Formats: sequence, structure tokens, C-alpha cells
Amino acid sequence: MTRAASFIPPPSWQFPQPSPAQPEPAGGSDAASADWVEIEPTLRTRLAFDHAVMLDDAVAEVRSLVEYTPLALSFCPDLFTLTDLRRVYEAVWNVELDAGSFNKKLTDPHRGLTEPTSLTRQGDHGRPSKLYRRGPASCESYISPPILPPRRID
Repeated sequence: MTRAASFIPPPSWQFPQPSPAQPEPAGGSDAASADWVEIEPTLRTRLAFDHAVMLDDAVAEVRSLVEYTPLALSFCPDLFTLTDLRRVYEAVWNVELDAGSFNKKLTDPHRGLTEPTSLTRQGDHGRPSKLYRRGPASCESYISPPILPPRRID
């Protein structure tokens, strides 16, 4: 599986689960260390310089990109369950999604996001979960119709 060529995840992004596609963070020339942290609390934290603006812009960009592109698949291993992929959207949008209706969107053949395999993965309980792979939609393509987050009622 190839990662989105033009996307480098923000250094403070919280991934729903460790993925082999994600690099281990490391300090650099001006940082003694780096680590994965939860995004929502970090957005409410006072950050140095213009880092809060940079982080806010990066989060807004990722939230937009997962609606219209297959970017969310970049955070999944080669074979994944619909739950794995749905958790990516939940982490990015900071919402809990209804599994049944959202899974229909993920498997819609017109969107081309996922392809079923004949494989399953046994979890901690219940029946084995079906495994999927990335569908024909490419990182350079747009999802049509887009996958939109639920409306927030505040």
C-alpha cells in the first residue's frame, strides 16, 4: 500500500492505532524529543511560537481531505476491517460514528474506497471480522459522493 504522496502527517496527530505505515516520531535539530499525543487536548494547550496555528491548520486540512479523498486509507495497514477504517474517521473528526450506516458508505462501490477479500481476522470476542483492502480510488482522485462527518448540533 502506498501512502498519500503529498501528505505528511502533522507531528502531533493521534492515530487510532499504531500502523506500520506511520513513522516513529523523533526529535530533531531544535527539539529534544517528539511523541504522538492526543490532538484535541493539544489544540487547547498553549504551544510555542505559531505552532498552535500550524496545528489547527493541519487538522482542518486533514479533516477536509478525508471527506473528499481516500486519505483515511493511508492510516490503515494493507488489510483492515471496516472498524479499523471507521476508527480513523472517528479520530480525525473527533466523533463517534454509527457503524451500520457508515460502513455502507465505506463499501459503496461507486466511491471505490474498499474491496472485500476472502480473509477474516479473529478479534477478542464474537465472530471473525471481514478484511478489506484499498479499492481503486487513488490518492490523486476525489471520492464521489464525499464522505461527510455528521452534523454537530450545538
